[in-house]
Amino acid sequence: MLVKNPRIFRNIDDTKIPVISLFLKGETRTGNVFIPVKITGNTASVLVEKVDQWKVGDEILVEGELDWDGFEKDGKKQYTTKINAFEAWKME
Repeated sequence: MLVKNPRIFRNIDDTKIPVISLFLKGETRTGNVFIPVKITGNTASVLVEKVDQWKVGDEILVEGELDWDGFEKDGKKQYTTKINAFEAWKME
């Protein structure tokens, strides 16, 4: 489920392919999981018009791969997980 409205990032001159950012919530046995989703490339170019119509609460199906990143904050190692999406669809 979409928990924030989609964000579309473009260059000022609109020459580069956009990047679409989604924030999804999934339910698991141990509770809710919130995962950011990044859509780039040709998929983002195709979806850019449709994503403007997506809103909080919409069910979104995402196909992609998990990506992990680590960084240090206040002397502690932190980890983030995101999905690099190949495709995304609004469920009707």
